[in-house]
Amino acid sequence: MQPEAVNVTLSTGRHYNNLSDGEKILYEAFYKAIMSGYYVPFSQKDSNTAYQSKWYAYYAGNFVKDYCSGLDSMNTLINRACEAVYYDHPEKVELYMVYPCKYSYSSSNNKSVIALSARVDDSKFAAYDAQITSKLNSHANAVRTAGFELILNRIGIPAMVITGKAGKASQLGGHAWNIVNLDGNWYEVDTTWDDKDDVNNINHLWFNRTTNEFANGIAATGYIGYHIRSAGFSFIGFRMPLAKGKHWTYSYLASTRNYTKDPNVWALGISAPNSINTYVGSTFTVPVTFNPAGTTNKGYTLTSSDTSVVSTNGTTAVALKRGAVILTIVSADGSYRASTSVWVRDPLYAKFGYGGNTYEVSSENSVELVKAGSVSNVVIPEYVYFSGKNYPVTKISNKAFKNNKSVTSVSGGKNIREIGYYAFSGCSKLKSVKLKGACIREIGYKAFYNCKKLSTIEFNGSKLSSIDEMAFKGINKKAKFRIKASKSKFNKVVKLVKGAGAKKATYKRG
Repeated sequence: MQPEAVNVTLSTGRHYNNLSDGEKILYEAFYKAIMSGYYVPFSQKDSNTAYQSKWYAYYAGNFVKDYCSGLDSMNTLINRACEAVYYDHPEKVELYMVYPCKYSYSSSNNKSVIALSARVDDSKFAAYDAQITSKLNSHANAVRTAGFELILNRIGIPAMVITGKAGKASQLGGHAWNIVNLDGNWYEVDTTWDDKDDVNNINHLWFNRTTNEFANGIAATGYIGYHIRSAGFSFIGFRMPLAKGKHWTYSYLASTRNYTKDPNVWALGISAPNSINTYVGSTFTVPVTFNPAGTTNKGYTLTSSDTSVVSTNGTTAVALKRGAVILTIVSADGSYRASTSVWVRDPLYAKFGYGGNTYEVSSENSVELVKAGSVSNVVIPEYVYFSGKNYPVTKISNKAFKNNKSVTSVSGGKNIREIGYYAFSGCSKLKSVKLKGACIREIGYKAFYNCKKLSTIEFNGSKLSSIDEMAFKGINKKAKFRIKASKSKFNKVVKLVKGAGAKKATYKRG
């Protein structure tokens, strides 16, 4: 049994990028095995011994159990992976002429294995490849659409093969055609139909059309022709980009002679984060990424799996209660979808803006001012309203105003109980802090350090228990403190303030 790693460098293309995870595993196995020559040659196609010698271990585990469900049977996944391998490498006929014929799972070593066999004389593969490479044409009618893809890609025009079913409504059969990218937009093209009809009339009915037009049917002489992509088929066409271009169509060009660049760029896909964490009461949007980035219409809508937890309105969502939901994002034209998991938690530690500053919920019944804005005269409110509740502002948090170059005065804050470390450190324009109504209990390390212009400080010190080192070091030497406290408490507070750096300041009780 060949080990999983074959000494071949994997090469992938546009079709690979549109496969599922399971299909990609098969794609990689097929490419490595075939390009290393690890398959049953055509001359031994009827030999069971030959098959037993070519088992290829491609997956550690039970692949069928892990990746096959519903309509996606093993044969379906094999067919899609084989198509993608070949259409990504149309110059390599061996990737088309060698096909998986047996697969199995070994419970003894927990590995899934597969065997591949050549369907035609493999001794001629090299000659076929050389012919295609040198002449850029296919070796048989079976690769006509791949030849069109190969030629366009060679001259710098992105093209892919689409597989599905086509024909009259009552006579749909397996078929392959192309999509071509012009000015960032895809167009559907069927080179096998777009030539002469039954009465020898040249037509351009299946040249540069949209996916919807191909799927809904195009009227030809005596019938309507359909090209259907569907996940219900064992073809990979339904995974490919949708064609929406309407500029470079035959009828448009023939009637307008307008050969200028198409100004519209249609989306080829959308994506969103795997998950979003938010809190009860928040209003939020989902960061949606469009491919390509220059997509003209980036509109989308949101829908929620449980509107009692998260409600949606257009692109906006509101978290109503604790829980988890899936938000589905649908592009404006309805062609592309993405999803993200949303986890809604209580507001604890949630940050929000109010009055130009940022606050954080620090407990079930309090918030802290954690980041100052560019406001010069800051008035700290007694309460702030957030997530359906009024919270008292109880702390000016650590570093909240550190090195702020805007603030000149601070007032209000009746419910402030603590001023954190470095809270106002380096505020070069700060002149006054009037928190007379605030019953301060703690002032942190270097809280007002190097506030050179700070000359007026007022607060209620009746319950002040600690002031950390250098809290007032570097403030204006002529600073005036007004401290509300009993006489005995006042003296204790003055001693604490002086010990924290304000030795030459003047003090007044009241």
